[in-house]
Amino acid sequence: MHGRATAAPSAQIEEIPVSHRAVAENEQFRLFVDFDTLAFKLLDKRSGYVWHSGLDELQEGDRLNRAWQAFARSGVSIEYLDARAINRRVSLTNSEHTLEVTPIDQGVSVQVTFLEFGISLQLILQLEAEGVRIEVPSSSIREEKPEFKLGLLYLYPFLGATRGSQTPGYMVLPDG
Repeated sequence: MHGRATAAPSAQIEEIPVSHRAVAENEQFRLFVDFDTLAFKLLDKRSGYVWHSGLDELQEGDRLNRAWQAFARSGVSIEYLDARAINRRVSLTNSEHTLEVTPIDQGVSVQVTFLEFGISLQLILQLEAEGVRIEVPSSSIREEKPEFKLGLLYLYPFLGATRGSQTPGYMVLPDG
């Protein structure tokens, strides 16, 4: 049997929350962004499948503490080192921050600042023919408070995740 692989049509446009605004569209995709969390949805117009960048809300059976909930719902999270070299992770949904969203061709550019830590960066989210491009120019990363240093940057760590067997898909097992 020959044919092309398509995603299961279980996720449809009705699943896009009202908090997500359409920011870009091309022949194959439509991109929606939540300007509070920077979470996004990508509608594949060929199959009707919606790719999710993270969790919108907890469901029965989800066992995530508050830090993991924030991590799963935020488009950007950071691990920082304090003056004692202790690292901690914070996300957009559990920290004081500012977001300056600017529309650009086929997407948005966002200036993200984690206020308490003085760490800022520019996130560019842009629709392309093959899907979504996510970029943080290294020149945009700033550390304004000397007692805090950026350790790790997480961008959409739950992109494409599904719950259990609800959606046919794949699993990646890192081997080292």
